[in-house]
Amino acid sequence: MADFGLESAALSAYVRKLESTISDDARSRITMAAGIATRKAAVSAVEDKLGPDRAMSNFRSGRVKLGAGFDVDGWTVKVNHRPKGVWLLADAGRKRSGIAYPRTGANRGRKGKITTPGRAVLTPYGPRASHRFGPSRGTGVFEMAAAREREEAPKAAWRVVQGEFARIIRR
Repeated sequence: MADFGLESAALSAYVRKLESTISDDARSRITMAAGIATRKAAVSAVEDKLGPDRAMSNFRSGRVKLGAGFDVDGWTVKVNHRPKGVWLLADAGRKRSGIAYPRTGANRGRKGKITTPGRAVLTPYGPRASHRFGPSRGTGVFEMAAAREREEAPKAAWRVVQGEFARIIRR
């Protein structure tokens, strides 16, 4: 059996000492570094697939810009891809085409009811009728972003952990 120089009791005492010396501030620095790295990885994946403006066009409201954020809860970092539906559309594409009719009058808010084709809705910007959409090819941006996030978050967290270890050893 190989000798690694540390007994298990000494190693577990060292780990307990590290856990007790890592403060809440250090934990927040570690998780924030991981969160920032995941956000940057998601944005870079979108820029690689959709261009530097990170926007998808051909929407009724114009161009929709894809972004990302994160929430920290304890040691957990949750990535928020915004807007979610557009991320999924950019990833997988649209399989069919059709017409999207606006909801008007009594049908507003009721699922399954479709308004009469050609009937315009009055908006502050003028009347709006229907909107045509067609099939689109997916880019795989969500899968690419997730792969980059899984790669970059631990690296960023480990860099901060190394700094915290150096700080503990210097004490």
